[in-house]
Amino acid sequence: MTEAIFEYDGYLDKFMGDGIMAIWNAFGTQPHHAELAVRAGLAMLERLDALNEYWRQADDRTPFRIGIGLHTGSAVLGDAGSEQRRQYTAIGDVVNTAARIEEMNKELGTTFIISQTTADETAALFELREIGEVPVRGRSQPISVYQVLGQKRGS
Repeated sequence: MTEAIFEYDGYLDKFMGDGIMAIWNAFGTQPHHAELAVRAGLAMLERLDALNEYWRQADDRTPFRIGIGLHTGSAVLGDAGSEQRRQYTAIGDVVNTAARIEEMNKELGTTFIISQTTADETAALFELREIGEVPVRGRSQPISVYQVLGQKRGS
């Protein structure tokens, strides 16, 4: 999965338990950052399919599932922490919202969903299915989310 992030110029922020946090446009040099992030997500799903196909050959393996959630917006980027431990990272509502969107995959029965702000930047390139407005833990207003179905022909 990390190869997919790097293939589409993402910044691997951290591993969190069984999750990965990645950032695009961390240095303000990627005008098409939302597109790159969606392409990375689709590449992750291709890698997942290959992994699960390989695991089907073994009796003791069960299919592996992942959830991908993307949200586009402004974050605070920089060194965070203390003198004992510092790390370059992103913090803010956009980061929290992306994490909440990823968590929604389980309840929605999806694998890859994005926010309205990400859809606004990528709808011309990718097949999206509107799920609708959903409540988000920690936010007073619901947000609109979309399932990413794949790349549009010719894009």
